[in-house]
Parts: sequence; structure tokens; C-alpha cells
Amino acid sequence: PDGMHTMLARGRQLMLASAIMVAHALPHGHRVAKEQRPPSVVLSALPSEHVKDDSLPEQFDWRNVQGISYVTANVNQHIPIYCGSCWI
Repeated sequence: PDGMHTMLARGRQLMLASAIMVAHALPHGHRVAKEQRPPSVVLSALPSEHVKDDSLPEQFDWRNVQGISYVTANVNQHIPIYCGSCWI
């Protein structure tokens, strides 16, 4: 009897591990195929059309703009399985 319980417990562990591996391999979050997306509606010139590359700073970091951070804390919502609903 102990051998049978051990085999069943190991089988359940293997099934759970397999399910977790499959869940992590799948794409996460809401995604729409490129061909199903509505066309872009741009009413003004794109920045790439009127801003010259050499006028941009070499580096930029929203976490330090003249000593001020404009970012929120990373909210980890994917324990135990990643679902795509995290926001940063």
C-alpha cells in the first residue's frame, strides 16, 4: 500500500510540474494578431519626421530626470504563474 501511495503522489507531482512548464511556455497577456489590428490613426507628423537624432540626449532614464523619478514600483502579480497582468 505505501508503494502505491508513493507512486500516486509522484504521479501528481509530475503532472503538476508538467502543467507549470506548459503554462510558462505559452505566450502571456492579451495579444492581437497584426493583421487583426485596426489601422493607425496619426493626425500629426511622427517625431522621427521632425526631431533630429543629434538633438536627443545620449542617455535618458525616467527613473532619474533631474533627480526626480517618474516611474512606479514594479508590482509583481505573477506568483505562482505569470499571467500577463503585471504592471510596472
